[in-house]
Amino acid sequence: MRRYYYRSPWSPIIRWSLGFGLLFVVLSLFSFVASRVLSVVGPFVIVAGLVWAGFVVVSRMRDR
Repeated sequence: MRRYYYRSPWSPIIRWSLGFGLLFVVLSLFSFVASRVLSVVGPFVIVAGLVWAGFVVVSRMRDR
């Protein structure tokens, strides 16, 4: 026979509140990184992508 453990009716509310709070914090940090870091690094990533695309096009043209 299983033993009965008392569980407070507040525990699901507290768990859901903590879960949504953690989700909010993680998404806020992601938004901060996306707005601050990508605005600085973004142009370099775009230029690097264009250079890489140029190398791919040139190497495919040489293979023909």
